[in-house]
Amino acid sequence: MQEGVDRILKIKVKFFASFREVFQVREREVDLQSGSNMRDLLNLLCDSPKRLEQIFNGGDLKPYLAILKNGKHIYHLNGLETRLDDGDTVVIFPPAGGG
Repeated sequence: MQEGVDRILKIKVKFFASFREVFQVREREVDLQSGSNMRDLLNLLCDSPKRLEQIFNGGDLKPYLAILKNGKHIYHLNGLETRLDDGDTVVIFPPAGGG
């Protein structure tokens, strides 16, 4: 690969529980430009008002969501600014219900 050429990252995204209905898939592979972060990925995935409403509150991530990059919660990484690398797996969980 040549120096200075943008690479394409392949990211696997897995959806759980009610998010499988919202995003209409269990799993999806997404192509992003090198240097992309979690915000870029979520903006790409949230391509409808319903999807945006499920993930974001204004420009912020809804606080009760669990989003993991390769098994680590993004709150323990760099939040929405967490960089993505080729081959990463991102898992998105809606809020846990119960009672």
